[in-house]
Amino acid sequence: MAYYLQRTLTAPSFEAAVRQIKEALAAEGFGILCEIDVAAILKAKTGALFRPYRILGACHPHYAEQALEAEPMIGVMLPCNVVVQQRGEVIEAAAVDPVATMSQVKNPALDPLAAAVRKHLRRALKAAASAKTARSIEAGGTSASNKPQDIHETLRAFEKRLDAVIYQLQVAGLLSPPKARDVMPSSLDHLGELEREMIALKTIIPQLITFFDRSQAENSANGRFGQQSSGE
Repeated sequence: MAYYLQRTLTAPSFEAAVRQIKEALAAEGFGILCEIDVAAILKAKTGALFRPYRILGACHPHYAEQALEAEPMIGVMLPCNVVVQQRGEVIEAAAVDPVATMSQVKNPALDPLAAAVRKHLRRALKAAASAKTARSIEAGGTSASNKPQDIHETLRAFEKRLDAVIYQLQVAGLLSPPKARDVMPSSLDHLGELEREMIALKTIIPQLITFFDRSQAENSANGRFGQQSSGE
């Protein structure tokens, strides 16, 4: 039996994808008890560069209370972890399958609760996967992608990717070397990561160009550029 449920997400940035899954979980009654930025922690603790990887601790209070009543130690399996990660150009979300995990407890009272939670998690993943964020930056048109927070997240993603590329180039010896404490054992190990970061940047840059081109066109149509009106 698989131990997780998984879907691929479509979003203009990793942070936008995280926001999509949070909104979908909230719609199904889940609260986020904790959020772990694995990439940031690894970089701070070991200096390692890891792909965007976020762990969300999701809890459905209604079912959590019943589960704790039925099995006092079930807390070791709570909350339900949901992972959002980016591998190359693909952003995917996965949630633990509570039926698979709680079946190990051998407590029949947990079976209907696990099944209900799995149903809600599946619906949340499906909703996040089908979310339009609404027609990403690449698609054009007036959509949620035009909202300041979405553009901000895209710019943040670009900044993070650019930092990662600079770091990889430093380690590979193509730029001034990083601080000694950041140097990894082998620069060759970073060439594959550098390639992945460059590919990711390649997808983000056209999104930004498209947004700014469209914004300028829209502003021009509204009379904000070009000749001033006679009333000005």
